[in-house]
Amino acid sequence: MRHSPFKVDILVFDGCLAAEAFAVADVLNMANAIHQLGGRERGARFAPAIVSIAGRNVRTSAGAVVACGPPSSDADMLVVPGLHFSRADELIDRLSDLEAECRYIKSYQRKDTVVASICVGAFLLAEAGLLDHRTATTGWIAAGLFKRRYPKCQLDIDQMLVRDRQTWTTGAVTAAYDLALALTRQHCGDIYANRLGKIILVGQDRALQSPFVLADPEGPAGTDIVTRACHVMRRQSGQPFDLAELAVACRTSKRTLNRRFRDELQCSPLQFFHQIRIERAKSLIETKRLPLQALPERLGYSDCTTFRAIFKRLTGMTPGQYRLKFTRE
Repeated sequence: MRHSPFKVDILVFDGCLAAEAFAVADVLNMANAIHQLGGRERGARFAPAIVSIAGRNVRTSAGAVVACGPPSSDADMLVVPGLHFSRADELIDRLSDLEAECRYIKSYQRKDTVVASICVGAFLLAEAGLLDHRTATTGWIAAGLFKRRYPKCQLDIDQMLVRDRQTWTTGAVTAAYDLALALTRQHCGDIYANRLGKIILVGQDRALQSPFVLADPEGPAGTDIVTRACHVMRRQSGQPFDLAELAVACRTSKRTLNRRFRDELQCSPLQFFHQIRIERAKSLIETKRLPLQALPERLGYSDCTTFRAIFKRLTGMTPGQYRLKFTRE
């Protein structure tokens, strides 16, 4: 039985990350070849196309000019890549330059069509209103900004790929491969997806992006109270956490400190304190030859069980698994 190919429009625009857009197109074309070599069907399973608003040429973030076709009227899926930015305000300014793309993405609310984003492409979906009251993910480096700008979206930053009804969102840049593999698995089956994963060197264990998350060494942007609290906690990360002492150091009350952290960072001071400690633990695991059992005391934890539980909650893996994945002899 021959199936019509699944049409995937990949919407590119000035300043987009070409690696994300072309990764999806290239991997889906590879999926076609692998599926056809299986001998069951001759027709292609996917029809990926690089498109832009009105079919105009675009200049990618690397300066390459890409010739594009116009969007399809009957695409089964729209994929929106991310864009290059250096600062949060630059990303927001770029969104205002992409109003035409956001309007086009918004038109998909009326269609029974899947819309997917790669990395900070989720900002375009959110600007278009497609992520209101839905769960999504994005590149972890922009998670704080995303939460503040789109409070109606439930952000699950730990996940590499999140599907919520007709919207799919992914983590950072190389998650484009995970998106293409998920489509291959859905339309070609596990055998072909597993085979394709081996060819492009992407394993099935990439469900989480949380192990890769780095804490901002300067602390997150916030009000003076939050910024001061973050600096104090970094200096005292090896000491027991004391909210009352922290509030005194920041010349505020415990209640105000908790509220400010919830409003600005979407976590409590204690949760942020654990993030600081676990970030230091990751650095020690990667760069030092310390026995794992020596880490809790070095970091200020009273026992191994507590440290191990917090480490796994924040990274998705045990300290031993993290060492195996990120440390070379």
